[in-house]
Amino acid sequence: MQAEQKYQIMPPLSTEEYEALKADIALRGVQVPVEYDEDGNILDGYHRVQVCKELGIKDWPRVVRSGLDEEGKIEHALSLNALRRHLTREQRRDVVARLRQQGWSLRRIAGRLGISHMQASRDAEGVTNVTPATVTGSDGKEYPAARAEAPEAARPAPSQVSNAGAPRHDEQPAPTKDWVADVQAPAEHQDSPLPAAAPSVPGGNMAVHYSSERMDWATPWGFFNRLDAEFGFDLDVCALPTSAKCKHFFTPEDDGLAQPWEGVCWMNPPYGNQIGDWMRKAYEESRRGATVVCLVPSRTDTNWWHEWAMKADEIRLVRGRLTFEGAETSAPFPSAVVVLRPGTDGPPRLSGVRADG
Repeated sequence: MQAEQKYQIMPPLSTEEYEALKADIALRGVQVPVEYDEDGNILDGYHRVQVCKELGIKDWPRVVRSGLDEEGKIEHALSLNALRRHLTREQRRDVVARLRQQGWSLRRIAGRLGISHMQASRDAEGVTNVTPATVTGSDGKEYPAARAEAPEAARPAPSQVSNAGAPRHDEQPAPTKDWVADVQAPAEHQDSPLPAAAPSVPGGNMAVHYSSERMDWATPWGFFNRLDAEFGFDLDVCALPTSAKCKHFFTPEDDGLAQPWEGVCWMNPPYGNQIGDWMRKAYEESRRGATVVCLVPSRTDTNWWHEWAMKADEIRLVRGRLTFEGAETSAPFPSAVVVLRPGTDGPPRLSGVRADG
């Protein structure tokens, strides 16, 4: 490793991020000083230095941090970057592996990266040669290293789909509903078995099917899969066995509102009067370290939206209408993806996402 990259624990910027930084420095210069140790190693600002060299800038703001040992330099470099970078799942796993090789405990890694202990443990799963004999905790003491396994929780275990024979996300059959399955389902679901034809509705009252107040709007697999590729969900906090989107999930019998949530959570809550309770729970769990991604109606005139959605890190407004699993037509209401991350308390960043990808 080059000397100037010695403390570059975080992954490189993407091409898009790097070019945006380059354009900003070309316009305004370096706004945040580059930090060095006494030996000239960069603690923070490697990309800024690279941009300056490419632009022919020979002088930029500098700060020298003295008196830090090797452990302190890594801690300092990470603390400056952890909360200003949104890492993909693979990038986060890479950081966890590097810190594990440095002798960090999983709990210490979780605290520094702003994720749960369970998430740090799962990020370390399947990565070879990352478990040292001893680790250093946040208190500076050494302890025997624990294996990268999710801890047993002192609570009812979430329901699980068996690994053997469990359908993949792109093979999951549509749940049986009380209406005919969507005939325009994405191509990857065309082979899904159709449920029985809908029974007649007394009085012909179909209003509940055209309202966001209905309780069981099952997330379209295509829409979910795109988000799962980005976030890597661990837990579906509000699901039925027939429509769960994750291996681990809470059913109504589990009562997700009464359970602690950990890791990266998916939430498509009941859209009736309880939705405010679910959004409050999502916010509270994000304050405890979980990342919660919520699919909800875009109802900006409601109290729950202003009390909880507006405290999110970001809101992605869905362009077009989603066709939920088992529905004959697209939803009669707009949707939004609300992302609640640890350490954020609004106002959210706004962006858009297409219903059809």
